[in-house]
Amino acid sequence: MGVEGVGDMKIKHIDYARKLCIIADWLDNISDKFRIINLDNMKNTEEIKIIQKIYMSGIEEIKICKLILQDIVPPVIVSNEHQKMITGIQSFIDGLEKVYNSLDTIHYKVDNINIDMYNEGKKLREEGIDLAVKSAEEIVRKLTE
Repeated sequence: MGVEGVGDMKIKHIDYARKLCIIADWLDNISDKFRIINLDNMKNTEEIKIIQKIYMSGIEEIKICKLILQDIVPPVIVSNEHQKMITGIQSFIDGLEKVYNSLDTIHYKVDNINIDMYNEGKKLREEGIDLAVKSAEEIVRKLTE
């Protein structure tokens, strides 16, 4: 989810762009954790416990990223895209939480995973990250015009 084109930025937008790049790289690293997790990784109690912990820590990290982004004041020309990026990140968080809630976090049984909720969460997660990436790309485009 890294942001390209920062070298072409106008001087007044460099600070914002640097902050955005740091957050984008951080989010990219966090989201990599979730790309490898699927139902095939959940074959027994121990695997479900590990995946649950990965989700818990990842959700908290992404919430921190979102809070940081909310505190950054974007240039006026990209304020709408900045807000869309935050909305996308919130959808990503909502999707992750839905996947987490689909797991059997009491008995850790594979048969108790709510498959429909899991799939809904996965879809919401992907839609959220897509919106965040497209918004970041539009920010770069506008700032490098």
